[in-house]
Amino acid sequence: MGNLNFDASNIEPSQSFEPIPDGWYAASIIEAAMVPTRDGTTELLKLTFEIDGPNYLGRRVWERLNVNHPNEQPRQIAQRNLSSICRAIGKLQVADTDELLGAKLLIKVRAVPADGKFDARNEIRGYKAGMDTPSAAPAPKMSAPAAAPAKAAPWRR
Repeated sequence: MGNLNFDASNIEPSQSFEPIPDGWYAASIIEAAMVPTRDGTTELLKLTFEIDGPNYLGRRVWERLNVNHPNEQPRQIAQRNLSSICRAIGKLQVADTDELLGAKLLIKVRAVPADGKFDARNEIRGYKAGMDTPSAAPAPKMSAPAAAPAKAAPWRR
């Protein structure tokens, strides 16, 4: 028997993290690192995104990009996703993972249901610039179409 002096009234309880619903969310990159793959043969880019709110404020979603994968297809997919992230944050050239930290963008999140092997989870299916990112230009103003000369339609004559 051990001595446990703990007061739960001062600490928020942990919460169940069910996947957030599908949709676009404003997020920030709060962690970015090159980490070894499970087999140790190469590295992948591990990113942690934090939802900026208002709904699901503080929730995190993770992405792993195999930008150095030895096989061409997974490497190209990862590099295209990284290109989307870079364009969304307005930084086309990145020399170090630290340059991604704090970047704000919109992420398209998809809820993946549980299967026999994995719990339900979220995955990121797209990236685009948010309103406060450098690459987010205001939408062009559309002028109203010029008024056509008043002419009755043939069936109204």
